[in-house]
Amino acid sequence: MSTRSPKVSVIAPMYNVEPYLVPCIESVINQTLQDIDLILVDDGSPDRSGAIADSYAARDSRIKVIHKENGGVSAARNDGLAEATGDYVFLLDSDDLLAPDALENMLEATHNGSYDVVLADYATFSGDPGTSARTYHVANAPFRSSDRDALDAVQLGVFNMGPANIESGDIRILRGTGAAWHYLIRRSLITDNSLRFDAALKGLFDDGCFSLDVLELASSIAYVQKVTYYYRYVPGSITRKFGAAPFGKYEAVYHAIERFIHEHGKGRRFERGLCLRKFIYLNKSMQTYFFHPANPAPESKRYREFLEVVRSPEYEGAARLVDGKALGCTRSGILLACLRMRFYWGYWMLKKLTAGRG
Repeated sequence: MSTRSPKVSVIAPMYNVEPYLVPCIESVINQTLQDIDLILVDDGSPDRSGAIADSYAARDSRIKVIHKENGGVSAARNDGLAEATGDYVFLLDSDDLLAPDALENMLEATHNGSYDVVLADYATFSGDPGTSARTYHVANAPFRSSDRDALDAVQLGVFNMGPANIESGDIRILRGTGAAWHYLIRRSLITDNSLRFDAALKGLFDDGCFSLDVLELASSIAYVQKVTYYYRYVPGSITRKFGAAPFGKYEAVYHAIERFIHEHGKGRRFERGLCLRKFIYLNKSMQTYFFHPANPAPESKRYREFLEVVRSPEYEGAARLVDGKALGCTRSGILLACLRMRFYWGYWMLKKLTAGRG
C-alpha cells in the first residue's frame, strides 16, 4: 500500500456478510474517485468473509484486511479508524453498497477540504438496487454552513429514525441522521479529539452517539443532495432479531445521550430529542419484541408487560415532552396522541395491525 495518504479511507467491519461482501467491495474499489483505501475488519466472522477480503487485498494494494477476535461492530470500527490514513473517512456497513460516484461527490462537497463533514442522501433496497431502490432526501435542499444552528439541526436529526421534520432557518432535515454512513468526516476531527465508538452500547445507537460527537466538534458541514449510499434490508439483521425484552439495552443508550447533553450543555431541544428517541424505541419494541413472531407469550401477557413499560415514568414522561412537529410522519403523530391520552389499547391495536400479528 502506498505511503502517501489517500483522499478517503473507507472502513467496513465484516461479520457473517459472505453473501453480500463481493458487491460491497466492488462498489468501493470501482469508485470514480480512485485515490482511496479500503480497510476491511474481519470481526472473527465464522463464514468466508475474511478469506474473500484477503483475496481482494492480494489483488488491490489499496485494500487492507484486519483479522481479529469477535468484539462487536463498535470495536471493529475503532480498529479500522486506528488504521485509517485518509484525509477523510467513510464508515461503510459491509452488506451495503456505495453509489459509483459517492466518494467523488462527497469529497467535492468539501470544497478542497474546507468543510469538516459532508452529509448526503441514501436509498434502501432488498433485491437488485437498480430496480428495487427507494430514494430518500435527508434535507430539503443542498447547503453549506459554518453556523452552529445548522449543525444542531443535523444533530437533532440523529434522534429520529426514518421521517423527520427539523427546521433551522432555510434548512429542513427530512430524515434521521444517526447512522455513521450518512457522513464523510475529516479524519483529523476524529484523531485530534480521540473519538471512538462506544463498545459498551453493543451496536445499539453507537453510531448515533458517534455522530452526535462528530457534529458537536465540527465547525462546518455541507449537504449534497445526491444518493451516495444504498442500504440493504437484510432478514435477521441485528436490528430485527428476537431476544429478551430490549428495555435494559435501551437504558444504556438513554444514559449515553444524557451524558452528552449534560457535558455539552445542549439544552431543552436536545432533552426533547432524547424523549423522541425513547418514543421511537418504544415503537420499535412493538415489532422486535411484543409482536415478533418468535415471541411465545400469549397476547394477554404481552399486553400486561407493555402496560408496565408504557406507564412507567420513563416512557409516560417522554410521551408528554416529545416535539410532535419533529416526527415528520402522520402515523407516528397518531401513535403519540394515543400515548398522551393514555389510550394504550388503541396504541396496541394500531401497532398490532401494522405488525400483522396477535
